[in-house]
Amino acid sequence: MRSLSLLIVFLVSFSATASGEDRVIVCDDQEPWPPYTYPDPASSNGAEQERIGAMVDFLDAIMERAGLDHVINLKPWNRCLRELEEFSQPGHAEIMIGAGFNEERTAFAHFTRPTHQTTPAIFYSQEAFPNGPDWRDASDTENFVVCRVRGFDYSNVIVSEEGPTVDASSLEVALRQMSRGRCQILFSSLEPVLGSRLYGDSIAPEGITFLRYNLDEPNEYHIMVSKRSPRAEELVRILNDAIGELIEDGTRDEIFQP
Repeated sequence: MRSLSLLIVFLVSFSATASGEDRVIVCDDQEPWPPYTYPDPASSNGAEQERIGAMVDFLDAIMERAGLDHVINLKPWNRCLRELEEFSQPGHAEIMIGAGFNEERTAFAHFTRPTHQTTPAIFYSQEAFPNGPDWRDASDTENFVVCRVRGFDYSNVIVSEEGPTVDASSLEVALRQMSRGRCQILFSSLEPVLGSRLYGDSIAPEGITFLRYNLDEPNEYHIMVSKRSPRAEELVRILNDAIGELIEDGTRDEIFQP
């Protein structure tokens, strides 16, 4: 009888361990990125507010279609990137969401097919530029003091590191710095700034406005998978298959519709 009890305990423990190992740990930026991922205003858990948004819903749909369990951990953006690059300890993120493609990141991560696109915009002070900044393409960027959010990719709009820049810890902080005259322009997706009203007041101070601009390539976002994961290539295949199916059956468009 004792042997049977020990066997049951072992099987239960083994099952729990296996399940834990199969779970995909997802890292997401702790800074809101509405309407894709942001705190639920109906939640009352403070810093531990549940995340909602189009990308959260789409990730749930992807994982359900792929037959994978997952959990989202909120951390600073650079910490998410570092965990994917290192991926060596239990609890390290295996994938992260909402990542723009650049060649530097391919050294440590695979990119899935795009999950969604955003609208590129230049934010500026109306007081400083009543008629808008004289910016046409990336070659003009060095003529301005540019606010940047640490960890974000600006390779399509900043071609030289010689131009003056002011770094910020978040998009909200960058916009505040601009309103104080510390920088002149800020490149950002339009939706997260306009969408900030979904969970509170707008993060754009009064007098800050924007211009849309076009890129040679769509402003696309992906899921990144750590190359150090033993199942990295299999995960990319499974996720890409699920994304493709959700695009074909219209689920993605339904989730991301304005």
